[in-house]
Order: sequence, then C-alpha cells, then structure tokens
Amino acid sequence: MTAAQIATAPSPAVVRPTKARWVGLSLVFLMTFICNIDRANISVSTTTILGDLHLTPVHMGMITSAFSLAYAAMQIPGALWIRKYGTRLAVAFAVLFWSLLTLGTGMATGFLSLIIARIFFGFGEAPIFPATNQYNLHWFPVKERAFANAIPNAGS
Repeated sequence: MTAAQIATAPSPAVVRPTKARWVGLSLVFLMTFICNIDRANISVSTTTILGDLHLTPVHMGMITSAFSLAYAAMQIPGALWIRKYGTRLAVAFAVLFWSLLTLGTGMATGFLSLIIARIFFGFGEAPIFPATNQYNLHWFPVKERAFANAIPNAGS
C-alpha cells in the first residue's frame, strides 16, 4: 500500500465519526503539553543545576544539545516503531520511559549521569509526535486533519 493510499484509506472511525476522537485529541494535547514542560524544565532550573552539580555553562550546552540530537535521531526510528507495535503500546511505553528519565534527570549527580539521562529522555520523547500523526490519520477524516494536527502543536 502506498503512502497516498494509506493517507486516504478510510478507517472505521472515519467512516462513522464519534465524539470519542475529540476526547482522544484532548488527551493528545495534554500529552504534548506535558512533554514540552518536561523538555523545558531543565532550562528553568539551569542556575540551580550549575551550582549543585558544579557544572559550567558549556556542560549545560552539551547536555541540552545531547537531548536535541537524541530526539532528532529517534524521530524516524520512533515512527517505524509505532507502525510496528501500534500507537497505544508505543505511546504507553514512550510515556513510561520518558517519565522514568525525568526522574533520572532529578537524580543525576554530575555531568555524566545528567547527560546520559537527557540522551535517553530524548529517545523517550521522540516517538510522541509521530504517534500523534498516526492518531490523527486513523481518527479524523481528511477534511478535519489540519485542525487535528494543529492541536499537538498548540500543546507545544
């Protein structure tokens, strides 16, 4: 099946739209909102982290870059993983994984443990936006997908 056929193929939810898809989209919004809070909270606490862990601004730059590189590197593998295992299972695992790594970020004792936690945190968050696109593909007809795709971005 080609990408065009997949994008236009009606799913059961599209043939008979229900209000449940809007509840799901609200949860998608909440998930992306929390995802971005988790991602940005390190920048809010940078001054405290620098003092407590005896790091330099260069170290923090490396830690921030490590998250971004890991996040970018896992976008496509994360999307393939979602296709293979399904959106529900993949998102549940990703949220659990990134939640544990949020805890790991708080438990870091130095540069090495913090950069490792942030790298794996990036790996955990990477599948979220491909998952939201997959959700929208299956639950919204083509004419409503632009709005449905805007909601995760609004959460960001």
